[in-house]
Amino acid sequence: MRSPLAGAMRRALDEVGRFCDPMFLAVYKSLYCRSVVGVLMEAEFAPTVNDEIDTEYVRALTGFCDFWFIALRFAAPCLHTGTNWGFWAAVFSFMVAFLNDFIDVLSFCKEAIDGTDFRAGLVYRRSVQENISYLDSCRRTFDSGVAAHRRILRLATEEQRPHLDRYMTGFIYWHLRSARYGWQAIRPSVTSIDMAL
Repeated sequence: MRSPLAGAMRRALDEVGRFCDPMFLAVYKSLYCRSVVGVLMEAEFAPTVNDEIDTEYVRALTGFCDFWFIALRFAAPCLHTGTNWGFWAAVFSFMVAFLNDFIDVLSFCKEAIDGTDFRAGLVYRRSVQENISYLDSCRRTFDSGVAAHRRILRLATEEQRPHLDRYMTGFIYWHLRSARYGWQAIRPSVTSIDMAL
């Protein structure tokens, strides 16, 4: 029996394909499939963190980070992949680090409260593996995300920079404002991230 979710994804990628070249579509589809593999591997993490799974490798696969980030190629001609594959190749790892690090930090409280995915997150796993506090683990993850943000903007051209910065700022802002992540309940005054980056 075919999965309705797989069918919906095929249809979505077919629709996207009408607006892009075959090479981009091939890369886009492969990034999607790669992330599904990461999700399957992440499901094998032991709750006690005593497994041998390479957390960093699996983490780079999960979250669909490069899949979502490269969608920015539709935002402006300066980000099109056809003429900018070198740029994308240079920033992919930093984009994945940025999204993963900030998701881990911004999701930590929500996941700690409801328990969903808490033990699969880097903050928890690093804390247990390295015997450091959650706060220290959060700080290291946050610092890594900020470093990735800065690296992406350094690699971008002047024309690309505002689009990338707006996307990354909006990504964090949405998480801070979304009721799903609970930051308004924790700290109602959170309205801007200018001071963070």
